[in-house]
Amino acid sequence: MMALTATLPATHLQSGVQTTPDGQQWIPIPEPTPELWKNGRTYHARPEQPLTVANLPHLHGDREAFSLSVDATEQLLTNLDKRLSWKDVEAFYPMSDVWAFRRVKRPRSGTHRHEYMIKGSTFQLRQALIYALERNEMMRSVAVPCNKDAPNYTSVNPYPFPRMHYAVLRGHAETYEHLIDEVEVDNLEDVTDIKHGNGEDGGDLQFPGFMTGFTIVTSRNSKEQGMCALHYVMNHAVFDMASLHYFLRDIDERLGGMEQPRDTAALSYGPYAYWRYVWPYTDEGKAAVNFHRERLTGLQHSAKAWPPARTTGWMRGNDQGWLTKDNQDGHSTTQDRRPLAPTGKEQKGKSGDFRAIRVPHILKLRKEHGIAPAKAIKTAVALFHVKETGAYEAVFSQAEGGRMAIDVDGLDFKGARGPMVEMVLNRVAIPSQNETVLSLFNRVQTQQAALSKHSHYHRGQLVQELEKTGDAHQFESCAPRFHYNWAPRMPPTSDRIKLTKFEGRSDLGMALVYRLKGDDELVIEQSWDNAQLKEEEVERITRRILAAAKWICNPENWNKPIGECNFEAHDDAYVYQGLP
Repeated sequence: MMALTATLPATHLQSGVQTTPDGQQWIPIPEPTPELWKNGRTYHARPEQPLTVANLPHLHGDREAFSLSVDATEQLLTNLDKRLSWKDVEAFYPMSDVWAFRRVKRPRSGTHRHEYMIKGSTFQLRQALIYALERNEMMRSVAVPCNKDAPNYTSVNPYPFPRMHYAVLRGHAETYEHLIDEVEVDNLEDVTDIKHGNGEDGGDLQFPGFMTGFTIVTSRNSKEQGMCALHYVMNHAVFDMASLHYFLRDIDERLGGMEQPRDTAALSYGPYAYWRYVWPYTDEGKAAVNFHRERLTGLQHSAKAWPPARTTGWMRGNDQGWLTKDNQDGHSTTQDRRPLAPTGKEQKGKSGDFRAIRVPHILKLRKEHGIAPAKAIKTAVALFHVKETGAYEAVFSQAEGGRMAIDVDGLDFKGARGPMVEMVLNRVAIPSQNETVLSLFNRVQTQQAALSKHSHYHRGQLVQELEKTGDAHQFESCAPRFHYNWAPRMPPTSDRIKLTKFEGRSDLGMALVYRLKGDDELVIEQSWDNAQLKEEEVERITRRILAAAKWICNPENWNKPIGECNFEAHDDAYVYQGLP
């Protein structure tokens, strides 16, 4: 178990009641011990009465901060719906720096659009959806910005006042009026044609305000009786792939008539939100920043930012409505980002395509040498990267799930129903083409273990440290260009709910999501910025990575030099047409 300590001002480590210069009495905050982490469990309480400062442990009894939080929430909720107020807030959590300080480039940035075909009536789907929303609180949250008059620190709380909060709304009729609507179409496949305006397709789900929107889709086609569709758009600040699976499983189980859920109780996001809020200010949190600073120092001299930029910004897919600040006069102006795709294919990169190849021995690699499939494929990506750039190291970003790294005394976050994902920058040195494949496998896996251990860190603090070494600009330049994401295997849902569209809108140049279907089918979902990359370029990149993956996973090549890797043997790659 990990015992955590913090370096705080001396006055906060004294015992007993203290008095501030203005006469206010308060109890000092102890070092973050296991007992302090357990304070996060206070969030589990769901009082029927309006929340008080006692229900918000991250405020540490600070009544000034509580008053500012209530005022900011009341103002936002009143603007959204005059019927809503603080009494409708079920829980109130600090938002981590991962999301609170995110810079949004376009109306849809950071949102996901998913579509499903449902076996069941619209009544059954509505009941199942409400049931799942009750068990997955973050789907009912609104983003509340910090009161503009709030101080960074207060006399009671040694931690910075959160820039943004999640206000979880109670499951009342007024809440669901905002979250759920219904649309009728001629055929259920027409679900893909609804809600494409900037606002309804994600623009209205940005800070501050609601984070999710669900649409139950009915069909006029008599042949589709007993069927309906579910469409939703969510801000990534309220979910990650693991928590999304729990949400969909709840829908699926209720559609199947299951009265008793597989999980006896949904795990509140509160304890993790509290932990992540305090974490950057602990010695261990600072050590995580130092870990990344040390491994990224010198990036400016060795890393080649790839792919090269053709225009401004990195935004896969549709960049309609994108605004950026003009450096000349400080006004927002729409940039001219012309798609490189032929007319009629401008939105191609938005949904992405799927390519696949058979990798027969990928599980044998784990059985005989302990190399997990995700690490093997990451090795192929690194090899491709240095081949493409001519550099001696591969630098590309990666999504870290963040659930495997946490082992905190008395708390288990693996089942938390909310976002825990973090972003890290890979830096894989490949100085010699004579290194064997198996040696590189082991190095990549060892590096990945260290990244997972230090996956939770404060990005703002890291950038400040890299500014001191002169590497911040290169860090920010490399991070959005080329992104690696391994999608973990999740237990399948039944055939009552089938995914038909999975569309992310992160501000990235090219995002490749890797999945292992069955024992040997490697699938890559490719999406890209079509003002930066041409479709044929993306196709070439994907095929070469698939070929490299197949070559290095072949036992006959494990002891060969990596310089012999064949990037062209991709004739057996194919278009994947299964479910995402």
